[in-house]
Amino acid sequence: MLSGDWIPLTLPADMKEHFEGVRVTSLGGATEATVWSNFYPVEELDPEWVSIPYGKPIQNARYYILDSRNEPCPTYVPGELYIGGECLAAGYTDAALTAERFVADPFVSDENARMYRTGDLAKWLPDGTMIFLGRADNQVKIRGFRIELGEVEAQLLKHASVKEALVVDRTDRNGHKSLCAYFTADRDLPSDELKKHAVASLPAYMVPSHFVRLEAMPVTSNGKIDRKKLPSPQEAAAVASDGPVAALSTAQEQRLAAIWREVLDIGEVGAEDDFFDLGGDSLQAVQVVAKANEARIKLSLRDMLHYRTLRAIAEHGGGEEVAETGTNVELAADQVAAAASPAISRRYNTGFMEPDVKIPYYYPCYLGAVYAKLTYEHAYSLPRSFLPFGDGFGIISYGFHDDGQLDSRLQYCDVSYTGGFRLGDRFAVTSSFISFDTMEEGIEWCEERLRENKLIVMMGTTYYLNYCQDYLIGEEKFAEMLKNREALDDGRGGDSQHAHMFVMVDHSDRGYVVYDTSFNFFGTIPELDLKRSFAGVKGLSFLQNDDEIKFKNAGNAVIDIRLDGFVPMPVEQMGLEMLERYIEICTGIRPGEEPIGGLKGFLGLEGVKEAVRTFSECGDGEAAVLFSLVLFNNWKYKNIFLRDFLQDLSKLVAMDSLSALLQEVENAVAVLGGWHERTEANKELYAQPGNPEFSAFRSSVAQQLTEMYAKQAEVLRRVHEEMNKRREEAV
Repeated sequence: MLSGDWIPLTLPADMKEHFEGVRVTSLGGATEATVWSNFYPVEELDPEWVSIPYGKPIQNARYYILDSRNEPCPTYVPGELYIGGECLAAGYTDAALTAERFVADPFVSDENARMYRTGDLAKWLPDGTMIFLGRADNQVKIRGFRIELGEVEAQLLKHASVKEALVVDRTDRNGHKSLCAYFTADRDLPSDELKKHAVASLPAYMVPSHFVRLEAMPVTSNGKIDRKKLPSPQEAAAVASDGPVAALSTAQEQRLAAIWREVLDIGEVGAEDDFFDLGGDSLQAVQVVAKANEARIKLSLRDMLHYRTLRAIAEHGGGEEVAETGTNVELAADQVAAAASPAISRRYNTGFMEPDVKIPYYYPCYLGAVYAKLTYEHAYSLPRSFLPFGDGFGIISYGFHDDGQLDSRLQYCDVSYTGGFRLGDRFAVTSSFISFDTMEEGIEWCEERLRENKLIVMMGTTYYLNYCQDYLIGEEKFAEMLKNREALDDGRGGDSQHAHMFVMVDHSDRGYVVYDTSFNFFGTIPELDLKRSFAGVKGLSFLQNDDEIKFKNAGNAVIDIRLDGFVPMPVEQMGLEMLERYIEICTGIRPGEEPIGGLKGFLGLEGVKEAVRTFSECGDGEAAVLFSLVLFNNWKYKNIFLRDFLQDLSKLVAMDSLSALLQEVENAVAVLGGWHERTEANKELYAQPGNPEFSAFRSSVAQQLTEMYAKQAEVLRRVHEEMNKRREEAV
């Protein structure tokens, strides 16, 4: 019998190796529930598991997995674990703590029945087995992603040489938050090897930035890990180094070292220290480059990623001071003195500073640019979620080309439209794609708009040429990616590529100030780098001889977004109008306009009904699996946009029913995300013809979709009724 929350998957096999015929059973529970109150017989192990399942309740024990409203969670949806039944203890010696943790059990007829609130997270599988997800207070949020630290630790423990693993989140002095993994091993296990293992088994956002090997975990007097004694990654790196650090020997190394110390929030830096071994990541490398450019120090992101140490960067030209002419910027006479100053001298939109509002990664970059122009050019304070929701991103939809064939129904198409309420139209937003014959012509057009105190929405190959950390790739891979993209007619007989949008804010003595809402980046880009980015593919000589590249004339393009007819409207009124139109569309009170392109489209509950019908009829095979993946992911983000809107609207409008609706939507995000993860993990198995597991999964999905959205529809009707009541009372 094994007991513990996270039993390693390797442990049962180790026991069977040493004890012939042994039967292994996992036991779990809480001291407050007489220690053991659930069990799981360990037989076949699923390689997708991160640990042995928690199992099922023993006799006379009741287990509940509840949401924030103390309602039971559907299958696969995480919630807080409660234990009830005959196994409960009487309580603590502390009466107040007893009242807090031992609460009334509303699911049985006995009015004196209680249940224990464990503080743990779990989820149900369809067969009634529980999966333990760790402590509710052991979740962290890194760059917008919620991460269960126990899941990361479980994957690290799958490495054959790792004995112990502990993952924590650390925040440095600059507010940069990252994951740090501490581990012990049975050999001299390099951190790079364990990181490669993590990259192969975890999503990118769950891979720790730092890996620290310890001889032993520090423990308290009662044997628990003493987190206060865990060394910082920088301290651990200093202890692990062989001898003293390499001294800084040149002015270039010293200039760069000062920036590294500031960004990484560390003390001593050696000339041979690897930036990433010191705890740096790609986003901090971007910050180093931006600070270097502002201080007129020569440095590129390529230098940071390729050479990695101060000495190697300096040997290849990095760290040199850039002369006034180094940026190729012609300064007016009255600006020369300001340009020589350590501070940045900006010219036009000096009032636009780094925004306080952070834009989530899934926010459309075009709408991010509109949001920036609204808030700066018109001083209009708008909740960030209103623009995408008002553009139809929160409406569940399902479209397909209706030729009567099932295969066509499996070709999921998004039919986003708003049925008469498009916020961009209300704001009189117009946009046009403009490409220029030369880079110089385009830059001059941008300069003219900057002089008019306008923000410019540029298009460029930023993922290759400068700061966007998610796309730092080599020339060969970049070229291959371009071959797989479609050309976009620019209306002038040329072609272009929708590479990436970012906002040109200002022209300074050190380059161009830009704001990239996709990455919440605000900083100065050297003029040469920005011009190369703006020039696009046609400016990349290594691509010009490749006959397969479709973008021979791509580049020198902007999106001219204008709000000349903008008339502000009260934000609360706008939010309620959008919510009312959403309810009418999704509940079928008033349908939206017909989708375009020959699609047959369904919205809201009608879309759910059609999707359920498809799940019931689609059978198995690769097409059905792909349909499931696309629909789950698309609908998850539809609900995320709706969730964000409801959160912002709740700050403006006091309505009881909004809280209930928000809870239903958060539940939908969790359910759809869980389905997507399960399908992705089992896609090869599910694609096999006649697979019974996929058939059972599809049936379960169809049933839960129907129930989930029926419940959501009921809450929507309650919201609508409350809105009508508010309107009547106002009259």
